[in-house]
Amino acid sequence: MKLLPGQQQPEIKNTQYAEVRQITPIQEYVAILYRGRWILLAIITLVTTLVAVYTLRQQPVYESKAMLLIDVKGTDGAIQVFDNANPLTANKITNELEILKSNASAREVAEALIAKRTVDENSTSVLNIIRSGQEGAGDTAIASVTEVKNRLLNVVDFTPIRESDIISISVLSTDPKEASLIANVYTNVYTSKNLSNSRLRSQSRREFLQSQVQSKRTALDSTEGELQQYMRQSGVVSMDGEASKIVEQLSQLEVQRDGLEIDKSTRLKNLESLKRELGRQEP
Repeated sequence: MKLLPGQQQPEIKNTQYAEVRQITPIQEYVAILYRGRWILLAIITLVTTLVAVYTLRQQPVYESKAMLLIDVKGTDGAIQVFDNANPLTANKITNELEILKSNASAREVAEALIAKRTVDENSTSVLNIIRSGQEGAGDTAIASVTEVKNRLLNVVDFTPIRESDIISISVLSTDPKEASLIANVYTNVYTSKNLSNSRLRSQSRREFLQSQVQSKRTALDSTEGELQQYMRQSGVVSMDGEASKIVEQLSQLEVQRDGLEIDKSTRLKNLESLKRELGRQEP
């Protein structure tokens, strides 16, 4: 290009790199990951393989559940309830739940499992939960009751069902039949214990009431004899209306008194039974 006199050479700018591209941090991370994609793929493959091998080598764990319906209105539970207005009624589910969780219940179940030994009559293999864990012991060696009890406390869980009178018994085991058996033995031990306690309480009440009947009959015979003797000595043939009314009121009061005495004695016997049960639970 020809320049005129006094005209300067125009400045030529290189616009090839004038545009600057801004890269965000996310794009940088994506670029880094893309460059190391083969390393990441190898790591993911290795971890997945190890997890799959570990999972396949593990024994499956089965869960069995049993349901217990608690009679909160009756008196056949392991804890005696005197009446529906008593605060013990509202806590009946909690009381029965603690009894199920107790060491005493677990010990009874352990003893029952050791006595049974196998899942059913057709099986010859000893239950896993009662096998001895000592080295060198054979497959038929049996663990102690205490050891089996401790194992039960680790594999059995009790959960009250909300808005119901039911307690769920959940058992975990690598053998589905064994899990079902343990849950059933827990329910059988619980119901058998309640039935036994109910029979003992009924027998105690019956014996007490029989003794009260004999005592009141003797007192009634004595009172009638004294009345007849008084009437003979005083020459009274029959009592007037006022005297009869007084005697009737007195009889009603005596009936109420006797009823209160029977109720008191019954409650004292129930209290003794609860103290004995508490003594067995505390250890």
